[in-house]
Amino acid sequence: MLADGDTALASLLSVHSLAMNGGLLHSIENHSRDQIERAIAGYRYFGLDDAAAVVESVARRAASIDLDADDDAAERLEVDADESYAAVVPDDSTLAASFEQLYERRPEAFSPLR
Repeated sequence: MLADGDTALASLLSVHSLAMNGGLLHSIENHSRDQIERAIAGYRYFGLDDAAAVVESVARRAASIDLDADDDAAERLEVDADESYAAVVPDDSTLAASFEQLYERRPEAFSPLR
């Protein structure tokens, strides 16, 4: 069984990796609501509250419109999502720094390496 820190990290990295590859909206569209909620909790676990708020907002907005039927709304949301996410998570070093800070304070939150 994974420790809480490992679970939080895996959840946020799942969303982040797709966001960095194809954009935040693409990531949200390719994760279940449960996976998104776990990722939001993961961002908060690591003190990345602004990133959590962006993911939460974009997920809520994406759920409120028909992305397939309204190309203009989908495009506006995609641009806004990417700009908002890049403002709070400009690159992987943001996540790495949060991980390192938490690990320094609470190494027991992570499973030991074998």
